[in-house]
Amino acid sequence: MPSTIARPGRSPQARRHITDRDIAVLRSLFDARILTVAHLAEIHFAGSNEAARKRMMKLKADGWVTERPRERVFDPSILHLTRKGFSHLKQHGHLDDFPALGWETMEKRVQVSPLTLRHELSVGDVQAAFYRSARAETRLRIAEFRTWPRLFSFTTTRTFPGGYTKPVTIRPDGFIKICRDEGAFGETEFYFYLEVDRSTETVGNIVRRLQGYANHYRTGGFAVAHGGTVDRPDLYPFRVLLICRTEARCRSIANAATETRPAIRNSAWFTTLDTVTASGAHQRVWRTASDFGVEESFPRPLVGDVAPDPLLHPVPDTAVPVDAPIDPSLPATAE
Repeated sequence: MPSTIARPGRSPQARRHITDRDIAVLRSLFDARILTVAHLAEIHFAGSNEAARKRMMKLKADGWVTERPRERVFDPSILHLTRKGFSHLKQHGHLDDFPALGWETMEKRVQVSPLTLRHELSVGDVQAAFYRSARAETRLRIAEFRTWPRLFSFTTTRTFPGGYTKPVTIRPDGFIKICRDEGAFGETEFYFYLEVDRSTETVGNIVRRLQGYANHYRTGGFAVAHGGTVDRPDLYPFRVLLICRTEARCRSIANAATETRPAIRNSAWFTTLDTVTASGAHQRVWRTASDFGVEESFPRPLVGDVAPDPLLHPVPDTAVPVDAPIDPSLPATAE
């Protein structure tokens, strides 16, 4: 329920209310740690920059959020929670579905370096693109879009020559759950991990991370985390969405992924940041690693147009293993 903000010396008529949408905005800032007004406009204000700007001015004036100092006058307004906004969320139970966190830790989270800042803003650009694109899709809704790696990181293993293994933690940039309305048949759920690549890592590191995701699927880790059993990972498929700065970078990673062992062919989908922000995340902008090896391949939509569509994204009643078949004699690697 909306909370009333009482101010000493003000009449009841002058009291302000923090709305359900304000709470949603504050929760987004808690999860993402920093977002711009443009990001929040797409996520919470149906794309209206003017409405977002006006409301954020009020929330700033009342001390719920604050703005990161701008290096240049024309830089975008980058917002984050204040102690007041954080305390209100915590005291009223709006953070009960997040890990317990004190203000001192939260304050450190929002103090990001310039390099990290660019990455976080790119993740925000992708999140905004998903919400903007979803508004044009009547059958789709974004049920979950989280960007705090602590919420969905997982541990898998890397197998080395000789057979010994080492646990490795994968920390995705985002986790997305999209639901598609199937009418009388209910909804189909689609799960995605997000990786936003700014070309700061080697291609080898990215490929090893993709192998980690494949391991997470094959060993049943993802299935167990979502209520399934280790022996039926095929009932809980997911895709890794890898968004790069350039088409050439997509191709380099895709080619390396298909040449590794076990090969990554269909579990990772690629596009560029410019493409997904300009054309929309739900449009035909995605290619699998295998697609890059086909001369006349056509981009795929994020979710198929009809249900079920096991080629575009397997669902429980028609599921097929990710990148199957896999030779069990080959080492499964991750990083």
